[in-house]
Amino acid sequence: MRITLSCDTHAAATAAFECPSCRSHLCETECSKRIWAAGGFVHQCVRCDAMLRPLDQDEVTPVAPGPRAFLDRLPELLMYPVRQSTLLTLLGLALITTPLRWGVSQTKLHGLAVLGIILIEALQAAIYFRLVSQTAHGDEDASPPDISEIWSDLIAPLFLYAAALLPILAGFAWMSDQIGSAEYAAHMLLTRPAAMWAHKGPLVLIVFGLFMLPLFTAIAALSRSPAPVLLPSVWKRFGEIMGGTYAVASAAFFCVLALEVLVWLPFMSYLRAEHSLPMITAVITTALAYLPMALRARLLGGMIEPYNHRLS
Repeated sequence: MRITLSCDTHAAATAAFECPSCRSHLCETECSKRIWAAGGFVHQCVRCDAMLRPLDQDEVTPVAPGPRAFLDRLPELLMYPVRQSTLLTLLGLALITTPLRWGVSQTKLHGLAVLGIILIEALQAAIYFRLVSQTAHGDEDASPPDISEIWSDLIAPLFLYAAALLPILAGFAWMSDQIGSAEYAAHMLLTRPAAMWAHKGPLVLIVFGLFMLPLFTAIAALSRSPAPVLLPSVWKRFGEIMGGTYAVASAAFFCVLALEVLVWLPFMSYLRAEHSLPMITAVITTALAYLPMALRARLLGGMIEPYNHRLS
């Protein structure tokens, strides 16, 4: 069956290209420009100047919506972290963040350490939201973000992640204020979670944030703005459109997150401590530690994919 896609900007026009940066389907007449590059003519996005991919309408296969369709695709989604493009992207991220972590651990300058931590988190957030956005648009080939624009490509994803985590961060800050120490609050969360019942207000906020985390991440990744994450009307719209698919995908997301926190990351820490090639081992284990992150991103992308045009 021939599927015809419309231009995302001009609904009456047929899409001829896909922009790998904007993640949009674009028409040839208004949304692309023809330039000479690499020994031939290519089409470039008029908004971001990225090289456009020709869109073969005969090869477009719509993804079926619904929770059963998501479960049918689950084996395919689970293989995403071990795809070559994904592994190379995660390895590249590890090659950057591992030396940065070492530098943070060695410096005695508090401000420099904080800056290093922010840079590490920004890089990880950029990759995470890039993977969610790419896979939500059906692109299985992971690619690192173009960080030539520091704000939009590096800093903005950090704000998106902060927005998705806002209730959890707010609950933790509230609990830290009640206890009088952020360090002790973190220790209690990790080692004595039953003690949190004494702080019911912060606990409710943290549990709410955890429950809504897949939805907030999906909203942030698709809108590319922190603002819609804060709007209950957007939560309702996303929930109504995705329905049971959200429940199934969220369950898979939390299973991966639990295995990541309770099993995978401690095992990577053990491997890092037991082997004697500090930087090489650290890079490899850091790249492996990112595998569950990539899987969580793919599950959210797979959740959004059948509905992305309606959600946009």
